[in-house]
Amino acid sequence: MKLWFSQLVPREQKWVLMGGSLLLLTLIYLLLIEPALLAREQRQNSVKALQQELLWMQQSQTEALSLGAGQTNIGKRSNGQAPYIIVDAAIRRARLGTPERIDPQGKKGTKVQFAQVDFNQLMNMLSDLELNHGLRVTSANISKMQAGKVNARINLERVDK
Repeated sequence: MKLWFSQLVPREQKWVLMGGSLLLLTLIYLLLIEPALLAREQRQNSVKALQQELLWMQQSQTEALSLGAGQTNIGKRSNGQAPYIIVDAAIRRARLGTPERIDPQGKKGTKVQFAQVDFNQLMNMLSDLELNHGLRVTSANISKMQAGKVNARINLERVDK
């Protein structure tokens, strides 16, 4: 390579050196500088998205705390009824069909078992039981059967006031 370069006319040597330098600068830009700039831009975009998410979470936290403050009426509508009676009435209101079994679990709890029940309706019923009757899920075993349908075994217990 040295021999070939030394055989070139000085003017050609100058052109070869300028072309090589230009190629070297292009490679440095493409392999080092541009990827670093792209990574920096991606990080800046990620930070902006995370800041927006944080702002939304802070606003939602305020809303959630204000909603939580209004839950002093938990269990108010239960009127001292046994939990299994409250659950049975909630099942009928939610039109979930007949559960496989409802068993009382002491004075404060109940156990209910469903087969092929609509998942969304079940979750709405459980939410209603906790928010309006003070019955909280203590354990649940839920298995998907087909689109939107589940088998479920759920233990509920009255929340101490």
